[in-house]
Amino acid sequence: MKCIYCDGYHSSILDSRLIEERSSIRRRRVCKKCNGRFTTYEKAAEHHIIVVKRDGTKIVFSEKKLFIALQKALYKRPIPQNTIPDTIIRIKAHFVRKKMTEVRSKDIGLFTMTLLRKIDEVAYLRFRSVYEDFGTLDDFDNAVKEVQKRQDKE
Repeated sequence: MKCIYCDGYHSSILDSRLIEERSSIRRRRVCKKCNGRFTTYEKAAEHHIIVVKRDGTKIVFSEKKLFIALQKALYKRPIPQNTIPDTIIRIKAHFVRKKMTEVRSKDIGLFTMTLLRKIDEVAYLRFRSVYEDFGTLDDFDNAVKEVQKRQDKE
């Protein structure tokens, strides 16, 4: 790392700390040439995911849109405050680990429902009812019965 005082390239790290929800590292350094102290920040390059919508259009993955959808599904549910951000991180990480640069919106929705089912069944049903566009009470009733069957098996 180049020293900001003498342009030297050799420094030692005095202190490292995780910042910004563990996505960046702040390092305090000391230059071995002039003993000047300075701070550097390291952040991994973003992996952008392109979402292919049902009509074929492509948009950049929006954590904000997913946050709003999860917030609606989990509204007034007894869950820890960090559940939504943690779930978004898990969803994005799932597709990044698979090295997928383009993901169908359907796949994001299905994976989101898989995680919501484990977090809160009511939130899962809320999300699913919007995602699958339930048109009748029978659609909703069938989904509830499906969740109840799964509970009975466990």
